[in-house]
Amino acid sequence: MKKKLLIGLALVIILTGVYFAVQGVKRSQEFAKIRGMQIENVDLAQLPDQRYLGEFGYGATVYKVAVVVENHQIKDVEILHNRDSKYAKMAERVRENVLEAQALDVDVISGATTTSKALLKAMENALKSKSM
Repeated sequence: MKKKLLIGLALVIILTGVYFAVQGVKRSQEFAKIRGMQIENVDLAQLPDQRYLGEFGYGATVYKVAVVVENHQIKDVEILHNRDSKYAKMAERVRENVLEAQALDVDVISGATTTSKALLKAMENALKSKSM
């Protein structure tokens, strides 16, 4: 009886380990996909003055931003929804890069690459949406 219990326990431990290994691989693949994602610039000369809303989701988070365009320039980027972590907060500095470059094709924040890309994609989606 003890032997069957130990075998059962060992089987549960092994299956649990396999499950978490598979989940880790899936998450790693998702991160790689986000990190390699292309961010396209948007022609600001074609955009009327307004506040554009956009979002991009991956994992359990939907990143939301508002991009304010005035006189064909990006005047402000508001981060409306981001994860609550040290790295996510670091990634918000990508906003400064966008404002300085007046473009979305900017360097991401080292140490917060994936979230930087998610925020940039949300900005791209906002400017392509043409909606307030």
